[in-house]
Amino acid sequence: PLRAADAAPLAAALPRAHFPSNPARVRVAGRDVVVFRSPMASTLRARALLPPAGGEGGGSAAGFEHAAVTLLQQAHLAPLPLHDAPVHWAADAGMALYPLPHALVLAGGGGPASFSFEGCACVDPGGFAAGGSFAAYAPASGAVEMCELPDE
Repeated sequence: PLRAADAAPLAAALPRAHFPSNPARVRVAGRDVVVFRSPMASTLRARALLPPAGGEGGGSAAGFEHAAVTLLQQAHLAPLPLHDAPVHWAADAGMALYPLPHALVLAGGGGPASFSFEGCACVDPGGFAAGGSFAAYAPASGAVEMCELPDE
């Protein structure tokens, strides 16, 4: 977690930067975007009775799609039993996905992936360290673009 004292140098260098909570629901260019940084794909896969179609790989696109669809269908960012994910009921409304957002950015450490479900763009941005490829979401157009850092 980023503490205020740790963020002070970054906030001084970037005066217009915001440091929201995790998860965060933001409205950008008239679109609702939910950003959630969690290894939810691996968490749900570990508790699944049957593996998602397309493979059991740690960062597989099938695992990401399975996790994102589960979250959207359950309309909650932690659709797990209480013994696996205890609930602080006063803050539980922040985990709700109703109404359905325009985009769900589920940053879970897997490779970059994207798909659309019921009009919601689901994006795993991936990481720069994993081959330099990542996914970018453009709220103004609602498009997802797969990007790659050039080799030096």
